[in-house]
Amino acid sequence: MNNSRTPRLFATLATLTLCSGPAFAVSYNDGGTHIINTNQAGNPLTISNATTVNVVPGGGNIGDTFLLDTSVYNGLSYDNSTLTINADGSSEVNLSGGEFAKGGIVLNDNSGTDAQLNISGGNFNDELKIHSYAQSTINISSGTFNDYVHSYSIGTTSETHISGGEFNEFAAIYGGKLLNISGGDFTGTPYIDVYSSYADHVLDSTTIISGGEFSTMFLDDRSGQSVEISGGTFDNAEITVGNVDGGGNFIVSGGDFDQFEVKTGGFRFGDPGSLVTVTGGTFGEASMFLGYARANGDMLNISGGQFEGAIEIDARRDAVLHLSGGEFQNDQLTIDLLNASEAFIYGHSFFLDGVPVGLGVLDLGVDGTGVLSGIFADGSAFYGAILTDGSTGNFTLATAIPEPTSLALLGLTGTAVMLRRRSA
Repeated sequence: MNNSRTPRLFATLATLTLCSGPAFAVSYNDGGTHIINTNQAGNPLTISNATTVNVVPGGGNIGDTFLLDTSVYNGLSYDNSTLTINADGSSEVNLSGGEFAKGGIVLNDNSGTDAQLNISGGNFNDELKIHSYAQSTINISSGTFNDYVHSYSIGTTSETHISGGEFNEFAAIYGGKLLNISGGDFTGTPYIDVYSSYADHVLDSTTIISGGEFSTMFLDDRSGQSVEISGGTFDNAEITVGNVDGGGNFIVSGGDFDQFEVKTGGFRFGDPGSLVTVTGGTFGEASMFLGYARANGDMLNISGGQFEGAIEIDARRDAVLHLSGGEFQNDQLTIDLLNASEAFIYGHSFFLDGVPVGLGVLDLGVDGTGVLSGIFADGSAFYGAILTDGSTGNFTLATAIPEPTSLALLGLTGTAVMLRRRSA
């Protein structure tokens, strides 16, 4: 076979159809650029030493395996075959079109190096698997995915970027060091799983969602990682924060949610509390459950956002709520405090059950309920907020909003103050 250097052929390839044929191995490792016929692809095709191979249509073998090492491979387009890509070294795999009707794709980069997978087109009609165990980068900017998508990235510096594509079935996305979703149409059901570590790898993960259209999205922050939603439209979003080891940090600064639910709390007593911050976004119906599992001291800070439907906040196990702003519909906000939780409401001109009330701890009487109205610190008026203290919780009215660095201290000291007050 002629392995001499040839001019590079940029991949604008038609569908590559695999057919049966003899199995033989082909290897390119001279650092050059090669054009081969698919009949020459071999099983397996091995590319190494920063070599580039461009394949043109013409046959091949069912189940060909492509092994890449510090290489670039362009123009994969398989019609009736399972395609396995083992990408090692500084290799790059580009999928820009074609019909993938059977088996999908598996990307393995087990060598601990920086492979890259770019999907910018194609119709994937069967299961698509992308497994990334090293420092690789996965980029999905376009393509139609009609079956199960499983993107599993757990490398210490691995990144996954999704900016487009149509995901029509269930999509399981396991973020590595960074998961960034800025676009895409998820008419199926995406499940986003955020890890802090895997085996002996500490990931310290960050997940950012700034765009995309989602029908139902499940997001699971297992172990105290950072998650932020700043954009996107969601028919239904169900989010758990710190549900394994506690200590999660979840921020909502934007996005349009028809239904929104967030739950916090680790599995074990003594796990650190998680922090949920809402500064913006538009919400239809929303439910926020603090201390849902066993972790103590979860905190919810709401300073903005437009809430157009019923909003339920349920705080338990020493959780702390700081509420200073946002637009709420009349009689649609309900706050329940259980298990020695506290709520701080910042603003002025407060009325409790239609009667003006001063600052400080609210007295909700024997039944522990009341209806609060007033003006938040951000200038937004609210009416008919239903409060329940559960006999062990406390609502406190205040004017000054603590500095961000002070909110955590309030969360730590609020329970101690409450216990001293009740024991007095």
